[in-house]
Amino acid sequence: MEDLSKKKQTSEEKFQQAFLQDIHSGKSLIEKELIVISSEEILLKHRIGMLKEFIRNLPAGDPQYGLVVAAMEMDQIEIDSLEVRRLYLLRSLDTVE
Repeated sequence: MEDLSKKKQTSEEKFQQAFLQDIHSGKSLIEKELIVISSEEILLKHRIGMLKEFIRNLPAGDPQYGLVVAAMEMDQIEIDSLEVRRLYLLRSLDTVE
C-alpha cells in the first residue's frame, strides 16, 4: 500500500513540475488558471447533477434532504464565484503580455 502512495506522489510531482515548466509568462499562467477553473466548474456541475438525482428519491422529510439541498446551493455559489473569477481573468488576459 505504501508503494502505491509513493507512485501516486511521484506521478503528482511529475505533473506539477511539467505544469510549472510550461508556464513562461503571466499570460500562460492566466491561461492555465482558466483551464483549472473550467475543470472545477465541470466537476461542480456534475456533482450538482448527481445530488439532484439522489434527492429525487429522497422524501422531503428526510434529515438528509436539507443537507443535500444546502450542498447544491453551496456548489452553485462556488460555480458563480468561479465564473466571476474567469471573467476577471479573461479581461486581464488582454492586458498581460
